[in-house]
Amino acid sequence: MRIWGACLVLLLGCGSDGESRSGVDAPNADANLAPDAAIVVPNPLDCQTDQNCMDIGLLECVDIGSRKVCRGEFLPQDTSSGNTNDECPTPSCPTGTCFQQCDHLGTMGPINRCLADECTQDSDCNQSTNGICIPAGVLGQPAAVCSYGNCRVDGDCTNRAGGQCHPYASLCDPTVTFSCSYDDSPCRILQDCDVGSICVPAGANNTACEPVEPPAP
Repeated sequence: MRIWGACLVLLLGCGSDGESRSGVDAPNADANLAPDAAIVVPNPLDCQTDQNCMDIGLLECVDIGSRKVCRGEFLPQDTSSGNTNDECPTPSCPTGTCFQQCDHLGTMGPINRCLADECTQDSDCNQSTNGICIPAGVLGQPAAVCSYGNCRVDGDCTNRAGGQCHPYASLCDPTVTFSCSYDDSPCRILQDCDVGSICVPAGANNTACEPVEPPAP
């Protein structure tokens, strides 16, 4: 999958150039953020049917915790990203597949990494509590990964009224965390925040709208 702008947009995905896209909230996200901003959207499309996903160029609707999200597909990378820290395609990956991500620990630009599935089901994610297996192509993940947070399903969020468990991610960081929000939380999803801000966890039982700056081109 190719990089859109300076950074992989984890939940917006790519697709303006016809490439496959990952789990997204594209229709509403456009109202808040221009593609060039490359801002991570902290909530996926809440799909109900496979057709909802196919209508925006994705593959199917899958269940993750208490959310229904779209699954897309990342294309293997067969050329250099131009980053001196590329892990592949030369040399080729000894295990896994070469995918392009955002270099969140370095340049904030594209970087090629060798990635392999970490899990096939939630029970594989046992390094901490509330482990969730995010399948490949969901929530911006080229390969299946384990996610850990303070909840797995809405029923885990009982601190106050209206508890819901949502996935969140930060700018240019492939890590996805599931966290609780409530009726009185400042936000649950991106659209609850002003333009130029994203909704992020603020402790175990709240959220906040956090201003973000797009990465330099």
